[in-house]
Amino acid sequence: MTTQPIGSANTASTIPMMLSSPYPLPRWLSSLRHVARRWTGKGHRLDTGVDELESDGIHSLASRYNPCDILAKHGIATVVWFEDALVFYGSDTAVFDLYLLVPDAREAAKVLQRAGYQETGIQRLLPGDMDERTCRGGIRLELPNGGSADGTVLVNAAEWNYDLQNREQGSLAPIPPLNKFIDALMHYWLSMSEEEYGNKYLWALSLANLINYCYTLKGVNRDIVRTAQYAEQLLPQFSELHYDLIGDYPQKSGISCYGKHEYHALRFREIQQGKFTPRPYATGNFPPSLAEYPHITGMDAPIPSLGHRKGHSLAPLQSINEGVA
Repeated sequence: MTTQPIGSANTASTIPMMLSSPYPLPRWLSSLRHVARRWTGKGHRLDTGVDELESDGIHSLASRYNPCDILAKHGIATVVWFEDALVFYGSDTAVFDLYLLVPDAREAAKVLQRAGYQETGIQRLLPGDMDERTCRGGIRLELPNGGSADGTVLVNAAEWNYDLQNREQGSLAPIPPLNKFIDALMHYWLSMSEEEYGNKYLWALSLANLINYCYTLKGVNRDIVRTAQYAEQLLPQFSELHYDLIGDYPQKSGISCYGKHEYHALRFREIQQGKFTPRPYATGNFPPSLAEYPHITGMDAPIPSLGHRKGHSLAPLQSINEGVA
C-alpha cells in the first residue's frame, strides 16, 4: 500500500486552499507580519476545500504555486518542500514561504525575475540567525504588491541530496513522493555533526519537527507511514529512526529530545558500515537497541543551553532493568 497525495487522481480528498489578504500590504508591514508568524508559529493554515476556490475572489493556493508553472514552462523541474509538501499529504501544519527545490537556484531565479518577481533578503528566524532552510545558496523572491508576506525560496536540490526525477504531479504543484521526502529530511538531520547540531540548535529542532510531522499526517497516509512495513519504502539506514518514531515503549522521548540525535546519527553510521541491523521495537518494552547506549539516551540528561551542548553529563536511562527484562 502506497501513500497518496491529497487531491490526487486516486483519492476523493481535495487539497485545502490558502486564504490571505486581498489588499497589498506596505513592504515594512508585510515583512513584520511574516517574521511575527515565523516567531509565533502562526503561519497560514490551509483549511478550506479547493471546491470553494471558484467562487472566492481572494488570493488562492493556485496563485501560491504559480512559480512552479512558470519554471515548468521554461523546462525547469521543481518540487515543493518543507511544510507545503506535508500539506499535500494531509498535514495540518501551517505554511510560510513556499520552498522549491530546483536544479540551479540562480538560473531559476532569473526566470522568475523575468516574470516580475523581485529578489529579497532571506528572512531570519531570530536576529543574527541565518535561515538554514536556504541551505547555502537559497534565493528568496516576491511579487511586488503581491498582497502576502510569503515569498518563494529557491533551493538547490543537491543541498538536500535530492533527485528531481523523483516527483509526482499533485493537484496544484509537483511534489516529492512521501518516502523520498522522508529520506531526504532524515539524511540531512542524521548527517549533521554534533558540533553543527549544537551550533544550529534551532534549525536542528525545526528539522526534527518536520520529520515528526511526516508521522502525524491525517487520514490514510498516517496509517500507512506508522507501520513497521513502511521501513521497506525508506533507505535501510533510516530504519532505526523509523522504528523509534512509530514505537510504543515506556519512557519514550521524541527525537528532538537531547541525546536522540547523537544516538540515531551513531546508528545511521553503523547501519551503513554493516555493524548494526535495526529491528522493529516490541510494544511495551524498552528497546534493547536504545538501552545499549544509556550514556547517550539518558532520559534524565539536562537539556543544553540554546546553541551550546558542551560540558553536559548524561544520567542513565530510567527503567532499563524493568524495560529490558
